[in-house]
Amino acid sequence: MRAYVLEGSPDQVQGAVADFPTANLPDGEVTIQVAYSGINFKDAMISHGVGRMVRNFPFIPGIDLAGTVTADRSGRFKDGDKVLVTGYDLGVGWFGG
Repeated sequence: MRAYVLEGSPDQVQGAVADFPTANLPDGEVTIQVAYSGINFKDAMISHGVGRMVRNFPFIPGIDLAGTVTADRSGRFKDGDKVLVTGYDLGVGWFGG
């Protein structure tokens, strides 16, 4: 999949749009074909290493999105479900979009 991927460390973050193998997603992840995603202050902070909010790399930021489920490792959704995701740990503790 294509994603904005952060590499580096909490002190030195570098980001770029890149291919990210879905096999590298953590257990329990839900893969969503993102139709809409906003960029806000927290995404900017994370992408520049401000506040050291992300501690594990590589990482995919993005704290709110809307799209369609394409794969589910959690058992809570089915392919084709339309979803709106925002808040909690999205894009900080869990991969965002």
